[in-house]
Amino acid sequence: FSHIRVAIFDSAQRILAEEVADYDLGRPPAEVMAQIEETYGRLLSGLRKAPPLRGVCIGLPTPVEYPHGVLVAPPDLPHWDGFAVSDHFEARMGVPCWTDNEVNLMAVGEHLARGGRPDDMILVKIGKGIGAGIIGETLDQQSGEVRAFGGRQRKRLFSHVEIRECHGNESYSTNP
Repeated sequence: FSHIRVAIFDSAQRILAEEVADYDLGRPPAEVMAQIEETYGRLLSGLRKAPPLRGVCIGLPTPVEYPHGVLVAPPDLPHWDGFAVSDHFEARMGVPCWTDNEVNLMAVGEHLARGGRPDDMILVKIGKGIGAGIIGETLDQQSGEVRAFGGRQRKRLFSHVEIRECHGNESYSTNP
C-alpha cells in the first residue's frame, strides 16, 4: 500500500482542503483515478466557497514522460505502463493537467517558493527509493552542449533517478 494526497489550493497557493488516503499499488489506474476524483469531489463539497478549477497537477513516484504525462515502465505499478494520466484528467475535469515525477514537481515547487533561487539545486527525496529533482544546467556528455533544466517557464525540468534495492543489487530507473 501507498498513499494518495489530494489538495485544493487557491491562487495564492494556500491549501484550502486536503485529504490523504491509502491505495493498493496493484489496482488498475482507472480505479485509482476514480478514487482521486471522488476525494476531490468530497473536498470540494466541504468548502464554503470553492475557487474555480484552473488546472490539475499530479506527481507520481515513477518515471513519467513529460510533458505528455504518460507513465514509462513504472517498476511498482505494472498495470500503469503507458497510461496517459494527463489525458485522463484533462478529459474528465476539462482543465489542463500537468503530470510529472513527484520529485521533479517538488524541486520546481521549492525553487519557485524561494523566488527562483538558487539558480542550481538538487532536491533529494528518500522514501521507498531515492529520487532527485534537479534544477540548473548540465553538460550533455554526448554533444558537449550545456543544457538548462528546471522551472517550467524558462527552463526544462531534467530527470528523475530512482535507486532501488532488488534482491541485494542496486537497480536504477531513469526518466530522461
